[in-house]
Amino acid sequence: MTDAMVGKWESTAMENMDALWDAMGVPEERRKAAREMKTHLEIARADGGGWKLVTSIGGKGRTVVFPLGQEVDTISLMREPTKAILTEDNGRLVEKHHCSQGEITIRRAVVDGNMSS
Repeated sequence: MTDAMVGKWESTAMENMDALWDAMGVPEERRKAAREMKTHLEIARADGGGWKLVTSIGGKGRTVVFPLGQEVDTISLMREPTKAILTEDNGRLVEKHHCSQGEITIRRAVVDGNMSS
């Protein structure tokens, strides 16, 4: 159930990030810094049934309010303008970004009390 995602989360492990970073064109110096930083994510319900995601990495953050199923303008982690859409799928939040690197999909779910993405 997606309501289980409401709350504050901190990264404890990073898996398959190099494939994502390759796709995004993230330089090695940024990868090294990212490996040493914790990602904080706060998820809340937004007015109108959508979602509010507040992401913070190393003191830099962004807040995105997603009306469910509607595309929004936002900024990628590489600080580029991007289009994104958030949907609910079988108890997961699925966030798709369309940017200069192509399409990036993040699937989030709560598994055994932990956020998995």
